[in-house]
Amino acid sequence: MHTRGLILRAVIILAAFAIAHVCGGRACTSVLSGTSPLAGGHATLAAFLGVTYIVTYLGCTVVAPILLIAAAFLALADRWFGRANNTPPAQGKHHAHDHT
Repeated sequence: MHTRGLILRAVIILAAFAIAHVCGGRACTSVLSGTSPLAGGHATLAAFLGVTYIVTYLGCTVVAPILLIAAAFLALADRWFGRANNTPPAQGKHHAHDHT
């Protein structure tokens, strides 16, 4: 996996959390204790928003930092060891000096 892919995934997780926050998911996390913050029979919507907020929050606090740290390590490894060492050897090519 490349550095940009890891960063992109972290940004997607952060954007999903921002959307859940703007939609009022934080107030809906009370569904975990059995109460609905939305009046008028919108318990299903409250449950969806609450669970979505919690999952994206955990993604932001656990998964996204790990992805960003891994991207930083990959960038450092590419800088120190170069990309030439990361390419796999060509397959199916036989050299003239091979006697196999």
